[in-house]
Amino acid sequence: MKITLVDTSIEECKCVGKHVPLPHKLYLVEHNDGSVYLCPTAYLNLVSLEENYVMYDGYPPPSVRKHYSSYIHEVFRLLT
Repeated sequence: MKITLVDTSIEECKCVGKHVPLPHKLYLVEHNDGSVYLCPTAYLNLVSLEENYVMYDGYPPPSVRKHYSSYIHEVFRLLT
């Protein structure tokens, strides 16, 4: 996985309809044939979901998964 910190003038994060406040930097996350721009909060949620995936040796139980948005689950599936 390749992660690059980029300026927000290049692209926007689509984790929510409107960011308040707007992020000043975004992460470009590239893996296999997929890539996505993430704000710092979405990026940390993605990393946290990945940690849970490793800890549970697969998708975590619903009691853990419910703490992540459908967008984060979608990005996780795209990048794995």
